[in-house]
Amino acid sequence: MPIAYIEPDDSAWEYILVSKLMPYIECVKKWWSLYGKNEIQSTGVSPMSFEDGTVVPPGIFIRTTSSARRSPIKYIQAFPFIPTRYLQIFKVPGGVCRMIERVCKRNIEIQGFKVIEKSNLPSTWHKGQFIALVPKDIYENTKNLGRYMYLSKNEILSISDGVLLDSTIRKCRRFKEGMQ
Repeated sequence: MPIAYIEPDDSAWEYILVSKLMPYIECVKKWWSLYGKNEIQSTGVSPMSFEDGTVVPPGIFIRTTSSARRSPIKYIQAFPFIPTRYLQIFKVPGGVCRMIERVCKRNIEIQGFKVIEKSNLPSTWHKGQFIALVPKDIYENTKNLGRYMYLSKNEILSISDGVLLDSTIRKCRRFKEGMQ
């Protein structure tokens, strides 16, 4: 039986990827609805499970980091993810990992969840590729969290005395230029 060739940038790949992720959406919705109620016990990767016995499809895990700043998805300390090998997509010209990377760069969403592709991260499934599902509103709000400007001890002490050092003024100007 001949297999149809699909161009690497064809929208059919997006349909295939979304259809493979759909079985996970209900569990992801439930997990995010409980996000604020769950206490983070430890860091690392753990299988998704619920105390009420909700059936969880195989291949979905929770990644937790020691702080939201250290997370592969900045400012989101814990999130559900699916290693792409569980999606079982075969015979992709150029490779399934590249296809998933290209499709996810199109900013796809599934029922209000942003589909985020990550790969080659230390300590994550032998640096393999995974797809994280994060609510769009949470993901978009992380971009509004602001930037940091580091000041030395002397600069902070001078400001508290009502004096602005030249180094502080230069840092503030560079910071302002970066905002524009």
